[in-house]
Amino acid sequence: MKVEIVEIVDQKGLKKFVDFQWQMYPDHSPWVPPLRKTIFDALDQEKNPFYKHAKLQAFMAYQGKRPVGRIAAIIDDRNNDLHEENVVFFGFFESVDDQDVCDALLDAVRSWGLNRNADSLRGPASPSSNHEFGLLIKGFDLSPRVMMSYNHRYYMTLLEQAGLKKEKDLYAWDISTDIGFTERIGRVAERQKKRHNILVRSVNLSQFDREVRIMMEVYNSAWEKNWSFVPMDKSEFNHMAKDLKDVIMPELCMIAEVDREPIAFALALPNINQALKKIRSGRLTPFNLLKLLWYLKGPFRKNTITEGRILTLGVKREYQNLAIGSLLYMEFLKRGPALGLRLGEASWILEDNTEMNNSIKGMNGTLTREYRIYQQDLSIQS
Repeated sequence: MKVEIVEIVDQKGLKKFVDFQWQMYPDHSPWVPPLRKTIFDALDQEKNPFYKHAKLQAFMAYQGKRPVGRIAAIIDDRNNDLHEENVVFFGFFESVDDQDVCDALLDAVRSWGLNRNADSLRGPASPSSNHEFGLLIKGFDLSPRVMMSYNHRYYMTLLEQAGLKKEKDLYAWDISTDIGFTERIGRVAERQKKRHNILVRSVNLSQFDREVRIMMEVYNSAWEKNWSFVPMDKSEFNHMAKDLKDVIMPELCMIAEVDREPIAFALALPNINQALKKIRSGRLTPFNLLKLLWYLKGPFRKNTITEGRILTLGVKREYQNLAIGSLLYMEFLKRGPALGLRLGEASWILEDNTEMNNSIKGMNGTLTREYRIYQQDLSIQS
């Protein structure tokens, strides 16, 4: 059947774009429904500060009156200026198992990008590498952790049949907080801190703005030379921090200092997806809000939220020879059990970050999920 592509131009269309994801995954799926408000926020070009340097166009695919797919085209001027490239990203991709639908969606992104001088296609990025990034290619029987993506197994085939090639794989590791192991890890961490005069402290939520500023400075310095990295400015970092503030456990958000100078930080979150999975609609009604708060803050939280995710970690470049990244992972393992966390996910880690991958293996880490970034040259199509 013929595929019709429709540009999303108003709130009514945007609602259909967001709602489509719920049509793609049955209740028994490992997929965890996000809060709809977070998806609307990620697409809001008026209020989300990411769009001060980026633009997005959403599309939906129809066969007759039936919605069969969605995608967004994104151009991030900051990324293209920093890396001296002309990339159009695709993100928020969902499709039925039909190559014609996938091809039509990607053609819409390619055409939109070529009209804006793009010469390559990359993704998925929803909407950037600082947000949900990569297509799941391993771990389909497992639910995603907080702020990680999930998709159908056949998406990989659709994208590759459409001519996209692997650019980079991203790893997600599970690390157990088994008490016997964490006691040994804790002793190693203490020796390392004493040797280099390192203080690891929890963030002070009463000084939240100051702590966010410290983390932003370390983050942008630490990741400066990394593949795909695009620095966040103050408004973007504050926007993301504000969204996370209500779920942050101070013990899991750590800043490392030497002589009171911040040199590294790690941000880990409780895996709120374990609670969100119980709110299938994704709508934050008053009842669902109470339900979510019960799971996150109630007396039985430790029975509901048993996992964490170390979602970002940064060490200033001049201190990266001290293995402080490994130290902060060890701190997470040491602190986790008291908070009811039996497992931590370290993600995402670049496939060619050999030092960090080997370090996590040394902590009995298990590679459980893999994600892929795809690329296609558009210069031959222009």
